[in-house]
Amino acid sequence: MKSNNEPREIVRRIQDGDVEWGFPCVVSHREAVGDGGPCERPAAMTVYGLAFCEVHGEEAAAGAFEEMHQDAQDFFERFDGTGVAPLGNPLVHRALHDWLLSVPDGELVSVQRDEAALLAAYPFRADKVCSESAAELAEPIPGNEHPYDGWLDERHHIHACMRVAYEHGLPYFVEAMEGMRESVAAQAAYTLALMRGEHPEVLERAVAE
Repeated sequence: MKSNNEPREIVRRIQDGDVEWGFPCVVSHREAVGDGGPCERPAAMTVYGLAFCEVHGEEAAAGAFEEMHQDAQDFFERFDGTGVAPLGNPLVHRALHDWLLSVPDGELVSVQRDEAALLAAYPFRADKVCSESAAELAEPIPGNEHPYDGWLDERHHIHACMRVAYEHGLPYFVEAMEGMRESVAAQAAYTLALMRGEHPEVLERAVAE
């Protein structure tokens, strides 16, 4: 029996018979899918209660798990910082430092997984690239945050807001934030592709302009 204190499942695979079965993918932001309309591929999973196809769902799930991992790390560090009384109980110490061992493989995060998910979900579109990001990649401004890191930070914060809204049963807020999440994730993917040396003509054009 589910406890009232048990959190809602953030990422869930859709099974035959689920209420979301047969729904189309929710991704529709023009910076993410272009001007041809919404994704409309069949949903394979839900993230924050929203239906996603396999490819877009993997990216949304990767972002959700990254945010949850960081939130968990921040939580456990509160009990093991320099201003906290020493942990005398070795079982508690082990639990604080080995919490990742309890996370299933499918919910673990890595830079490789995140980058692969971003690039697969949002294939490069030169006409949708943020011109400021391209210009700063071409000619970095000393002291400024790297454009890719900036997009990842914004994506992380959006996921945090969406998770809290979903946990509090505010689906309308989750839906309102989804378009922004797609836009930011797409820009992160486009910036990553440029960082990897793909489409150098985009950076050359940014310098010329």
